[in-house]
Amino acid sequence: MQEQCIAELKEGVLWDDLHVLAHKVAIDGLLAFGILKGDKDEILRERISTAFMPHGLGHFLGMDTHDTGGQCDMTDDNLDPMFKYLRIRRLLPAGCIVTVEPSIRFNEHVIRPLLRDRRLSKFINEKVLNRYWNVGGVSIEDDLLVTESGSMNLTDVPKDPDELEKILSGVAADSWPAFATYVLSQMIQSFQSKNRLMWIQRY
Repeated sequence: MQEQCIAELKEGVLWDDLHVLAHKVAIDGLLAFGILKGDKDEILRERISTAFMPHGLGHFLGMDTHDTGGQCDMTDDNLDPMFKYLRIRRLLPAGCIVTVEPSIRFNEHVIRPLLRDRRLSKFINEKVLNRYWNVGGVSIEDDLLVTESGSMNLTDVPKDPDELEKILSGVAADSWPAFATYVLSQMIQSFQSKNRLMWIQRY
């Protein structure tokens, strides 16, 4: 999800469109896992995926963590559920910094109402879904500088599963930024120690 959204990020892009793209990729993935079922266009129209990604794709980053200027209105009760929690509702200017942080979440409080709705529950395979409640959710965030032709990732650290496996096995890649390599080496030492929670206290 994140890689596809970052690939489309550049000046003049409407943030709504990137948010919808994230949901389309999420739907494809949830269908592939068997959690969702049915026609993906209908699933998108019915806003089923908003129960699995019940937040916006990201936000401006600046003087505040969730910076101003997004031109959003979260007080509008009539707003399409797809866009209700977006912190950005505008074309992106070059020079701004945004977070791109899609997720998949298995939140019973959010998903259970769909399972009780006869019209919407047909899109969810509850038997498969039940295997994922304990996962909770996964979200990957990067901070990106928007440019005229694309973006620059300001938080480029390893996230690929194969690279993370190398980290956990103690194999470092020369291409990683020095700071990331240092932090990861410290985390490996902590994981290999008797007190595996030590890295949380230190970092």
